[in-house]
Amino acid sequence: MASVEKEEKQEADLVPDDQKVPKKGYVPTGKPRGRPPGSTGGVKKAKPEYVPVYKKAGGKNEKRGAHLRKPDHLKVAKAKKEYVPTGKPRGRPKKTVEEV
Repeated sequence: MASVEKEEKQEADLVPDDQKVPKKGYVPTGKPRGRPPGSTGGVKKAKPEYVPVYKKAGGKNEKRGAHLRKPDHLKVAKAKKEYVPTGKPRGRPKKTVEEV
């Protein structure tokens, strides 16, 4: 019963062939079809200024994570590695004709 009513309703919703709009064909432009991602079509709104959660209204910051950082006067500079000539070339070896 319900399926008969549903079919009749679907037939009534159909558009006659003479009123149908033909589909556009494929045109190779080199660009992808459809709306470009991220386009909103209007003027972009300015993002609100980022305010960290730990920033209090009075302007005083809480020092979160300070116990995880090393103070500047205790930091030790990394020693720069010096070049030691071994006689072997640096980097990946070039392919020979036999390997290609």
